[in-house]
Amino acid sequence: MNEIKPFTFEDISEIPDPLLLPPLDRDVKTDFLTKNQADWVKNGVLELPNFMPENLLENYKDLWIKENTKAGVCTLSDTRFGGWPVDTPYMGRPDILNLGLYPPLMAVLKSLIGDDMGMHLNLTGWKSTQRNWHQDDYLNPAHVNCWYAAVWVTLDDVNPDSGPFEYVPGSHKWPLTRQSRLFGHIPQMMWGNPAWPTLTQEAVSKAFEDEIQKRGVEPVKWIPNKGDVLIWHGRLAHRGTVHTNPNRLRKAFISHYSALSKRMDMPRRREHTPGCWYFEF
Repeated sequence: MNEIKPFTFEDISEIPDPLLLPPLDRDVKTDFLTKNQADWVKNGVLELPNFMPENLLENYKDLWIKENTKAGVCTLSDTRFGGWPVDTPYMGRPDILNLGLYPPLMAVLKSLIGDDMGMHLNLTGWKSTQRNWHQDDYLNPAHVNCWYAAVWVTLDDVNPDSGPFEYVPGSHKWPLTRQSRLFGHIPQMMWGNPAWPTLTQEAVSKAFEDEIQKRGVEPVKWIPNKGDVLIWHGRLAHRGTVHTNPNRLRKAFISHYSALSKRMDMPRRREHTPGCWYFEF
C-alpha cells in the first residue's frame, strides 16, 4: 500500500505556459541582455566570484557558532552541523538578514527574475545536505511558476571531498516537475504528509538520473572559494553530493527567494532595507 511504483521524469513534469514565467524564461533576444542575464538564460545559474563582503560573512559565522555550539567553539564533537532547527532563522536575527538581503545581491536577483524578491527560507547546515537530484520549484505551489531563485553564499573555501553542490547546466529549460503530477504516482496516504518530499526523494532522483543519462548531459560540480555566490533557477536540476570525508565541513549559507507579487500564500512581508524584503512567519 505504501509502495511507490517507478515513474519517469516525463510522468511527473510538464511544459509550463511561457506567459506565466519570468521574462528571461520566455523567448528573449540575448543581444539586449547583460552578461549576468545572458549567463542565466543559457545555464540557469549565475556565479558571482568574491561577491560577499568579509564583515557580513564573519558576523554571520560568529552568530552561527554562538547559537549552534555548546560552548561557542566549533568542534566536530559538539557542533549541531544542521544549523538552526527552523527554516526561517532570519526572523529576529539582524546578522542573517544583513547577509541574506545584501543589497547588491537583491539587485542581481531582481535583474534575473524581473520582480522584487523576498527571502523566505534558510538552510544553515555546515555539512552537505546530500539531497539528491530535484528541481526546487516543484516544492512550491503551482502558481509560483519559477518566479523563484536560490542562493548559495560560501562562508569558507569548499573542499571537493565535502559533498559540493552539483547541477546540470541548461536543465532549467527542461519541463517543470509538479506536485500534482507526482501525487498521481504515489500512494494517496502520502499526499497530506508534510514529509512527502523526503518520502518520495529516492524515486524523484531516480527519474532525474534516468533523464540525465537519456539526454547525455554532464553535471557540473561547483567548488567555490570564500565569498563566492551561486544563484540557481527554480527549475535547475541539482543536488548536494555525498561527502567522501564525513569529517569535512562545507560551510555555506543557502537562501531561497520568491517574487513578492507571486506569493499570495505568504501575505506578510517586511522591508529590511530599501528594496530588500523578507517574508514574516
